[in-house]
Amino acid sequence: MKPAALAAMAVVWLSSPAPMARGELPELAARMSAQEGASEYWDLAARFDTGHALVARFLITNQGPGKHTAIALGHLIFPDGRTASFTNGRARDKWKLKDDGLYLDVGSSELGLRGPERSYEVDKDRDGVKIFLKIQASAAPSPAPEGPPGYHVSVLDVAAPIEGTIWIRDRKMPEPLAVRGRVALTHTWVDRKESALALRRIDFASLGAEGAFVLLDMRASKGPGLRWIAVEREGRIAYQTADFQISQQPSADSSRGDDYPVPSGLRFHNDRLDGSFALERILLRRNPLEELPLPLRFLLSLDTRPRRVWAESPFELKFQGGSDRSTWQLRGTGIASLTYLNPAKF
Repeated sequence: MKPAALAAMAVVWLSSPAPMARGELPELAARMSAQEGASEYWDLAARFDTGHALVARFLITNQGPGKHTAIALGHLIFPDGRTASFTNGRARDKWKLKDDGLYLDVGSSELGLRGPERSYEVDKDRDGVKIFLKIQASAAPSPAPEGPPGYHVSVLDVAAPIEGTIWIRDRKMPEPLAVRGRVALTHTWVDRKESALALRRIDFASLGAEGAFVLLDMRASKGPGLRWIAVEREGRIAYQTADFQISQQPSADSSRGDDYPVPSGLRFHNDRLDGSFALERILLRRNPLEELPLPLRFLLSLDTRPRRVWAESPFELKFQGGSDRSTWQLRGTGIASLTYLNPAKF
């Protein structure tokens, strides 16, 4: 185990932070809502210069037995397309929360959210998974875009630098591999069952070093959904808006009649930006319920039949920024995720 991890074990773990007024909570801190059906999760998507990709989620939910059950899911995708997956789940009295809701320890998975250096660690001796990563946090989280009542999202980091080591025993790696790349991190919290609020959600992160943007498009079960884009330049958010048009390009195989259709790409524009990204190379398809403990999996399946897809996504963006409306163009590759809470025809 790393010295830093051993030192962390010596810390006296605090009990859950005392509830704070909504306006006092940092955008990235755990809400720990007591409402029935409420949940929250932090999503991480990273690309590394070695060709590896990492997608992960830390989830706290009141659905299922008890309140504040925590689940940590992760998938490390290797350059050859093979995947190493890892899961930890704990009831509330078996996982730890400290640092005013900014540090989660779920079994062998840890997420540290306080800047300037965030952390993501998985140290599972039994499964032979050791991942130790540090994130150079953005100066400040972006303001949460306005969503439907009870549905909240905050983008914490946009293409933030990430580096560390990864080691997977099953891949017969002789020693930990040093990696460096870019990561996007978001926090979502819902006041009741997410499946009652959302039908489908698309997240995209450009993960570029020269500049970056993120896009969210959530289709609500009823009424307006959530649509938001943020463009980062020189380490700060240069532009953000919910006022833009978006269109999906049909699936490359629309004849399949898939209940979880994956578009071939998306286009978006307004008077200041014009861009597109393709869902070109599917990295991973998952039924997220399959990785949950059986009692929780069964109870959640009564309300939702979800699917998640991650794709490596080439993109291009033309943006008019600044008082002189000078044009800035960006091309590269990011990661897009598509989440269905229920089948499209459900």
